[in-house]
Amino acid sequence: MERELYVDSYIGFKGNISNNLILIRKEKEIDKKHYKEQLKYIEEEEYLENEKKKKLKSVYNLKNIDINHNYYELKREELKYNFFMIYAIGTNIIKENILDNNRTIFKSDESEINKLYVDKNKKYICCCKESKLISNIYIYDFENKKKPIILSLHKFRTVDISISNDGKYLLSSGGHDDKCLILTQIENQKFIYKCLSDYPYTNISFFHKTNNFVIAKLNSIKICYYDFSKKLISEEEVNTSIYKRQFVCLELKENDEYAYLGTTTGDVLVVNIKSKVLEKIIPENYLFGNGLNVIKILDDNTIMTGSGDGYISLIDIAEKKILRKTKLYGSINSIEMRNKSTLFISNYENIIYVMDLINNNHYVLLLIHNHYINDLCFPFNYNYIMYTCSYNSIMAWQFYDKKVIYLKNIDKGKFIYYDKKFLNIPVEKRKKLCKLNLTHQSKINSSLEEKKKKKNSLQNYEKINKNLICHSIKITNDGNYIALSIHNNIYLLTSKYMKIITVILNSHYDFCNVLIFYNKYDLITAGNNGDIKFWKFDKGKYLNVNTINYHSSIINQIILYADKYLCSCSEDGLITIYNIQENTLFKKVIDINNTRYKQISLNNQYDILLCCGNNNIFMYYDLIKYDISKNFYYSPFHNVLSLDIDKKGNYFITGSDDYKIRLYEFKSCTCLYIGVAHNNVIHKCLFTFDNMYIVSASKDESIIYWRVPREIKEKE
Repeated sequence: MERELYVDSYIGFKGNISNNLILIRKEKEIDKKHYKEQLKYIEEEEYLENEKKKKLKSVYNLKNIDINHNYYELKREELKYNFFMIYAIGTNIIKENILDNNRTIFKSDESEINKLYVDKNKKYICCCKESKLISNIYIYDFENKKKPIILSLHKFRTVDISISNDGKYLLSSGGHDDKCLILTQIENQKFIYKCLSDYPYTNISFFHKTNNFVIAKLNSIKICYYDFSKKLISEEEVNTSIYKRQFVCLELKENDEYAYLGTTTGDVLVVNIKSKVLEKIIPENYLFGNGLNVIKILDDNTIMTGSGDGYISLIDIAEKKILRKTKLYGSINSIEMRNKSTLFISNYENIIYVMDLINNNHYVLLLIHNHYINDLCFPFNYNYIMYTCSYNSIMAWQFYDKKVIYLKNIDKGKFIYYDKKFLNIPVEKRKKLCKLNLTHQSKINSSLEEKKKKKNSLQNYEKINKNLICHSIKITNDGNYIALSIHNNIYLLTSKYMKIITVILNSHYDFCNVLIFYNKYDLITAGNNGDIKFWKFDKGKYLNVNTINYHSSIINQIILYADKYLCSCSEDGLITIYNIQENTLFKKVIDINNTRYKQISLNNQYDILLCCGNNNIFMYYDLIKYDISKNFYYSPFHNVLSLDIDKKGNYFITGSDDYKIRLYEFKSCTCLYIGVAHNNVIHKCLFTFDNMYIVSASKDESIIYWRVPREIKEKE
């Protein structure tokens, strides 16, 4: 029987899900003696740091040194509370403990999540699904001790949900195809009330103290009172005067006196619930770009807003003014408060920021591609850095620390993020020309013009490659350069600053799917029409030396061994072995049983080629005798999309379209371990150089580190 493969780390986030970052604080069971000891230790540490900074201020007259009291406040809170970060990736919900990084995965069906919600009592975790027929609502127990409750209430899409204060009732609203408002009893799973509308209810919320609720749709805000004994509902329209708005978000005050509604026009409507009147529109004489996505109430007089153009703003309600405004990258999706001075902010570009309200400083907590990863690679015999490419971006990672070194957008040609410890990118500033002579200045200008003329071609390449997809990425053995295939063009870039060295335009008919380096900087590329091309690097440019066409479909994998032979496999099921030195086809491998082998990998001794077929057949091809040595059949049915053999050649892994990663023994081809953490197709999996981890990438936009089992390490 196969055993479960252990997940060591999970990297992933999907920012385009509504409210996809929720922070929960729960009390711990505290040992009083241990708590007092730790508290004294923190106070002593804070006192010593304060004394050091006071001395630095007095002796060296340093005014910029401030004491970080918030850091020690967070440490004190960590002694009392557990902090959970809840977010969704693809079809799963993840509850992550911020302190020890323990994760709980809540699984659901294959439909994608479009809304995330946690009730006010921290009892339920809910998600809304989007499908082609019926939109399901999943209600999970927070501690994951019970089976989830599944409600099928709306067609296609559920826009918003809310749970009552007593945790008995669920209010949900459908999208444009449904336009229904449904009140459901959670225990019986039966709806109590249902009504149709001319426009969908975009925002709904129960009150904090009663089971009454507020609903908002296009140009309309209503306060609803439901009599559960008589099963009757009464609605009262809020007087918004001449103002008409389309609403995006809704936030209620804890005392249920005011409701704050964000709009697509970029302002906030303040509604008095008792008088049912629109009191204010804030901020005065200012509109945020791309609408207001999030509103967070800080106290009685201030609110925090997140806009579509990336601004986090602190607004005074009484004065109707913006007190402070901070620009972040991407459209704001969620704002959560850890304490009075610390914010967690997520955006649609898959970035989570942590902001200090006192100093107005922020840093990146989590950053990942805004699309699923197409390819990943490591430098030769090196594990500490990992390179990944996605739809329109390249990223370099610190592998063990799981931190981003840089993220560069291909369309914009700019760094979205970079770590200043590794990269020193100068910022354009006004040059002081007072100390320069005019003659010297003219020489500099002429030299700059000459350089621009030489680089005109490279600048044009950047303009050509707009809105195109990165398919494959590889790094040279010395680690100096990276080859990146973007549609049918191939870029040679420096590995550190991503500067363009040269570009191969129109390398293949449609796009280049796979590429590898050979003879230091020379390239072998494979296209989607079955053609393989050989490129020689000479004087900073690539020249096409040879082209072969033995396949009739997209090529999945090419492997170079003995610096002489090239193995290739394609969707047409054919495996070819080509002699590069003699420019001849050495061998064709075709299975008699009509098995199409779409993935190949080579062991460390270069004597056996492992081939994976479309009907779960594994073939061992002997490269010395040039004959099929073994055939194995494995069930249940699945298609292998990625394959890799470990360094010593004792084990191999497969990533398949049934969302599972499998670890096999190479000799007997028996499956030993199965990993089930992904929730979409796994199209890339690799062993690390030290055989400590297995790295896999999936279409659920996540990267998972799987720990190689101890038994396997001991055998090796």
